[in-house]
Amino acid sequence: MTWPPQSPDLNPIEMIWNELDRRVKEKQSTSAQHMWELPQDYWKSIPGEAG
Repeated sequence: MTWPPQSPDLNPIEMIWNELDRRVKEKQSTSAQHMWELPQDYWKSIPGEAG
C-alpha cells in the first residue's frame, strides 16, 4: 500500500495540531489569558503513552 508522504495517518502530531486549532477557533476567547488557557487545557486532556 502506498501512502503519500504527508498522510495524516503517518503524522499523528499534525492530527493533534489540527484538532487543537479547531477547538481554539470554536471557543470565543474573552481575554488574552483565556486564549493561552484554551490550548493548554486541550493539551492536558490528551492521554499519555499507553503501556
